[in-house]
Amino acid sequence: MEDLFVFRESLLWKGYDPAALPPTNGKGLPVLGLPYIFLFHEFLPFWTTLLKGLGFGVVVSPKTNRQVVNLGVETVLSESCFPVKVAHGHVKWLLEQGINHVFLPSFINISSPDEDFTKGSPCPYTQTIPYLSKAAFKQMHLYKPIIDFSRGDKYLINELKKTFR
Repeated sequence: MEDLFVFRESLLWKGYDPAALPPTNGKGLPVLGLPYIFLFHEFLPFWTTLLKGLGFGVVVSPKTNRQVVNLGVETVLSESCFPVKVAHGHVKWLLEQGINHVFLPSFINISSPDEDFTKGSPCPYTQTIPYLSKAAFKQMHLYKPIIDFSRGDKYLINELKKTFR
């Protein structure tokens, strides 16, 4: 039987070549960094496709490794959970690659309006990581839409328009 975790991982990264340089878009839009953290593990294909479709170059931080963990542990001085430290490491990795524009949504609710289970709220740290990251890395230009899938497509479209103005 095929390793389903490996299969899932290949689907998430399908169409994204981390070794390739992001294309220049000719529209004057920045290259956006996506930290491969939290809900990006589920929504990576959605965000990379959307952002590339809008004309942005996209760079995704690598899968969590010792270097990323060390960057995060060195950055977070307060006592926090390990995933938050790793998240900071992913953001710092992007900044060290010269990617100063980071796309880091605040995921409030991941349930769609037509689901029976209406409260798909991530951990509060996951919800606040854009704000924690901005406090830690003041030099970064942060794109931080509030993502609440329970409010429907119109809300999401308006939130993204507001973010990219």
